[in-house]
Amino acid sequence: LFEIDRKDGYHYVSLWHHEEIEPIEIDKRHYLPATTDAFNPWFRNTRREGNVDCIAAFPQLITLYDDNHRLRISAAAGDRILVWLDESDYGFDHREFPAGEGMVMPEGAWLAGNEKVIVQLFEGDELIDERVYLAYNGKPWLISEITRTSSEIDKRGTVRVKGGSFSFVAENNDQFIPYPGPATPVDTMVHEFHIDRHPVTNEQYKAFLEATGYRPDTPDNFLKHWSNGGFPDSIARDPVVYIDHRDAQAYAEWAGKRLPTELEWQYAMSTSDLEYGRVWEMTSDRYDNGSHTFIIMKGGSDFKPESSWWYIQGGKHPPERQQMLLQVSPGFDRASTVGFRCVQDPD
Repeated sequence: LFEIDRKDGYHYVSLWHHEEIEPIEIDKRHYLPATTDAFNPWFRNTRREGNVDCIAAFPQLITLYDDNHRLRISAAAGDRILVWLDESDYGFDHREFPAGEGMVMPEGAWLAGNEKVIVQLFEGDELIDERVYLAYNGKPWLISEITRTSSEIDKRGTVRVKGGSFSFVAENNDQFIPYPGPATPVDTMVHEFHIDRHPVTNEQYKAFLEATGYRPDTPDNFLKHWSNGGFPDSIARDPVVYIDHRDAQAYAEWAGKRLPTELEWQYAMSTSDLEYGRVWEMTSDRYDNGSHTFIIMKGGSDFKPESSWWYIQGGKHPPERQQMLLQVSPGFDRASTVGFRCVQDPD
């Protein structure tokens, strides 16, 4: 420990270890803890040196926060923001953003798998602030983007969901691979949108194929339950299955719609009498944790596996239930229990 004269509006950073240091108060005096190895007596008469550290007192100029698994950064001064992963060595890959232009956001796929994110603020060549974000092991970062729709509303096939405030919370069975949550309720504002009355059916998906000639790059398991490009009349209005996320997005784009976010899906099912639970429904929310990419599904399915508790539990689940669909390999995530429905944004 070494004593400091603590100043309001300042914080302390080890520039050697890239760690934020919290002062310790003892008998109304403030100290900073510093961790360095002492000089080893075996190093005498050699060129070897002991460890060093440099602790800086910076004005609090950088603001950063985790906004639904997106890292948002802003700065109150300076001209450029540099973001590094693990160690800020100028030979490493980094991201650079202009300062003073509102929030900036490094892409989630780049952050994924790293437990330390170093954010530095420069004025010219001078470092004027540094913050360090520590991510827990396996933290998922949101990597999907939402593009608002602009097509005419499908009034026959959708229902209007009036916007409003919503207490958003997610539940899941385990954290073997960390889920995004939130595990505790978060007060959220939801904007108005329109959502399909039911999941997209086999006959609707066939109309899309006939109109566009769409074929996936990887055909494995694509519409596996069809035969020779068709299906029995008895399942024409059943939810289409054996499609993956990209297959669903392709349909939605053709229909002038998009996939719902998890929040939109949950809000709609919690505030309406819409039916769900025949198949798990994919949302637009896609995450990367450095080891896996996965999609959030909602709702549950008719199929109830009983041979092992390792399987995803079937049946209809509460809207809060959060289930990941791992994207293990192309075609593997096309399943008999997974479908989707779409949403549209108001004019």
